[in-house]
Amino acid sequence: MPAQENTPDGGPYATAPSADSAASTLQDVNTARARAALRARLTPAWFGPTAAAVLILPRAGDIWGDGKGAAALFSLMLSLAGLVAVCVLVRAGRRGSGVMVTEPWATRIARNRVPVIALIVAFGLALLLCRQLGADEPTTRVVVSVVAAIGVWAARLWRNAAIKQQLRDLA
Repeated sequence: MPAQENTPDGGPYATAPSADSAASTLQDVNTARARAALRARLTPAWFGPTAAAVLILPRAGDIWGDGKGAAALFSLMLSLAGLVAVCVLVRAGRRGSGVMVTEPWATRIARNRVPVIALIVAFGLALLLCRQLGADEPTTRVVVSVVAAIGVWAARLWRNAAIKQQLRDLA
C-alpha cells in the first residue's frame, strides 16, 4: 500500500479539512453548551411577583392578628411554606427546560454578593426609617417585607437581563 500524504486535496485519508471541521464542530458544541447553561440560570418571569406575594401577604396577616400569638406563628409558617413552594416551582421549571446546572455554593454566593448586600442595606434603611417615623411593629414588618420583595424582584430582573445580554453576545 502506498504511503498517504496529509493533504487537503480531498483524498480518502486527507486530514486537514476534517481537522478544521472537527474544530468548528467542537466550537459549536461548546457554544451550545454555554447557551444551555445560561438559559438554565434564567429565572422564570413569574418568580418576582410570586416571591413578592409570598413575602408580603403573611405580613398582612400579622396586621390582622396584631402581630401576636397564633397569627404571628401562622404568618411565619405561611412565609416559609410559600418560599419553599416558589423554590420547588423554579426547580421544576428548570428541570422542564431539560438542563440542570448545579453550581457550588461558593460560586452562587460570589455571583449574588452585590444584590444580597444591596438588599440588606435597603432592608436596614427601611427598618430605620420606620423606627424614626414611629411606625408600630406590624406596619414596620409590612414595609420591610415590601422592600425585601421589591429587592428580590429587582435582583432577579437584573440577573435575567445580564444573562440575556450574555446570550446575545454568544449569538
